[in-house]
Amino acid sequence: MRRFRILQSIGLVATAALLASCGSSESGDEKKGAASSGEPARQIATDETPFRSLLEEAGYTVVDARRFPAQLSGRNTSVVTYRSKKKDDVGGVLYSNRRGSVDRVIWHWHFDDVAPDSVTALELNDDGLWDVRIHMKNGKTRDYVQKSDFSFIAPGRADLLAMNGDASATDDLWHVFDGDTTSVWRSSASGRGAWIELATPFGVADGVLTVQLSATEQPTRCEVAADGKKVQEIELSESLLEQVFSLNESARGATTVRVLFKAPRGGGDSVSISELGLK
Repeated sequence: MRRFRILQSIGLVATAALLASCGSSESGDEKKGAASSGEPARQIATDETPFRSLLEEAGYTVVDARRFPAQLSGRNTSVVTYRSKKKDDVGGVLYSNRRGSVDRVIWHWHFDDVAPDSVTALELNDDGLWDVRIHMKNGKTRDYVQKSDFSFIAPGRADLLAMNGDASATDDLWHVFDGDTTSVWRSSASGRGAWIELATPFGVADGVLTVQLSATEQPTRCEVAADGKKVQEIELSESLLEQVFSLNESARGATTVRVLFKAPRGGGDSVSISELGLK
């Protein structure tokens, strides 16, 4: 009987410990499970919101700012949802990492048809990578799958351009923003040509365009248009290195910049671009 009571006590202690561990909010599995079911992350204090001053100066207001699960360990990650002060159906989402005291944008969505309200983290396809659900002002949601629509593993960027712009071929457009020089965006150069339109809701501050070509199907030149007007034509070198170009003053302050890639080297029909940047 005494032995039975001892075993019974041990069983009760073990059960209590198990229940406590299941209820703990500090567990990594619990945090992931909460995010997977669409629970929002912890909100950020106003004075800690990344890019708040820049957004306000550009005519936007922050509507939501939260800590977000980091894809890479040791990163202080956040998402900031913003909306235009003048146009209620325009806004976007900035996902950034902070290292030390510097915030660097990893990914940026911008919308001119409906403004977002907030963002939650999801795991939509069980691949171990965080996906995103953006809650829009009209009550609808839009889901984005990592490594299919975007990447959180990209290095921090020096520019603030939006990465969900339009293009002559949209399926792999995210490849020119993922920081991986082995992944490429590919498009036919026939018809309307091979082009990428970049949304720059905060304007073009420095007027610097960076282009990195793939190993094959390299264009020999590109044409740059700012807010629908051609500003210049640029010759591209036969190189795998990043090529940096200063744009004309007429490109400064533009809210959209279209880059049209021309004349594939060797006379082919398609062009391939590895990375693209604009600041």
